[in-house]
Formats: sequence, C-alpha cells, structure tokens
Amino acid sequence: MKRIASAIPGRIRIRDASLRNDDAQERVTRALAAIAGVLDTRINARAASIVVQYDPHNTSGRAIEHAVLAAMGMRPSRGRPLRLRANRYAKYAALTSLGASMAFAAAGKKSLHIGTGLVFLACLGVHLGVHRRSLLR
Repeated sequence: MKRIASAIPGRIRIRDASLRNDDAQERVTRALAAIAGVLDTRINARAASIVVQYDPHNTSGRAIEHAVLAAMGMRPSRGRPLRLRANRYAKYAALTSLGASMAFAAAGKKSLHIGTGLVFLACLGVHLGVHRRSLLR
C-alpha cells in the first residue's frame, strides 16, 4: 500500500494528507486506542504521518492499517497493483532470458540466442514502462 511509509514488526508509519486535519487525527487516535496491543501513537501533522508502536504478539500491522484507514473513511487496498505484479514477473523473465541468451550464444545457437534476446528486450520494455516516470525526472 502506498500509504505505508515504513513498517517493521512493532512499528508502522502511515502517511496520508488527511492526517493534517485535526478531526481525522482525533478519529485515528480513538480508533487506535481501541486496539489491544497498541503501545504508543505519534501524529506529525506537518509530515501528514502517524507512527504507531505496537506489540506484534497482540496485534498486527495490517490490523493497525485497517483501523487507520477505517477511521479516515477509506478502504484498504487489495494487494499490489497489477503494474507492479507485472513488473515483478517481467524482471524474473528478463533475468532468465538473459542467462539463456548468453548460454545459447556461447553454445553457438544463433537463432535461439536471438529469440531469447528478444524476450529479454520485451521484458526490459515492460520494466522501463512501469518506471518511466522516475526515469524521466
């Protein structure tokens, strides 16, 4: 989820612009106080973030995330976006096809080398397409 800035067991930081609002801060604080295992909450209105310290044996980061989003009137995301999942598979396929292409080149199999090289280029194109905004800054 893009709202989670950082998360380790026992600590989670969630960023959202609505956390600059005093009413939203109060709703989130009340929602988190109702969760067993939450030890401390710190809201930084200037950074629009909340840091929650919790006992990982009593609750989970996902439960805290859901409580914060529910308090702000939002629904939690349903996993990674499709473009990021496609990018993950494209990276694995690119590495595999690059290795195969180099092996075919070493073995003198020119047509297979070209075919796997084209697969590599297609996967590289997917990866660059997903990250085009950060590449063109």
